Amino acid sequence: MREHMYRAWDKERNVMVYPNQIYPKGQYQMLLHDIAANRKGLALQHFQYDGDVFAAPNWEDVDAYFMQYTGIKDTDNQNIYEGDILIVQSMLTEMTLPYKAEVVWDRYRFALRELRKNVFGNAIPYSNVIADPSYFNLKIIGNVYENMGLLEEQHG
Repeated sequence: MREHMYRAWDKERNVMVYPNQIYPKGQYQMLLHDIAANRKGLALQHFQYDGDVFAAPNWEDVDAYFMQYTGIKDTDNQNIYEGDILIVQSMLTEMTLPYKAEVVWDRYRFALRELRKNVFGNAIPYSNVIADPSYFNLKIIGNVYENMGLLEEQHG
């Protein structure tokens, strides 16, 4: 069965919240919310810990972006999420140079948006669908929220 995991970018605190940081291990909780709340139907909440271990958390809604786990791991066995920035190397030919790509949701599948332009200066479309990751070496180098500088386009 496929794992359904999400992480969230807390826009107020500029913090990425992963599943292993959810209450009681951390000060966040993710829960299903009114489907109109956002595109994933999830809500992120946070509480400020005051040191009283017996006090019930006072949860407050957090403005957040949610990113889904793709079900794929990178070469270091790290979970790849929507919004991750990867170094991609094709294993089909040694003539292919590695390139940077962002993991995006494209209608009904995860895809890689290459962060480079072709020889005519045009953006390269979603050319690689993450259907069979065994054809690629994928290495997470950051994500679109914590490492925005990585989004600068490469020239092919």
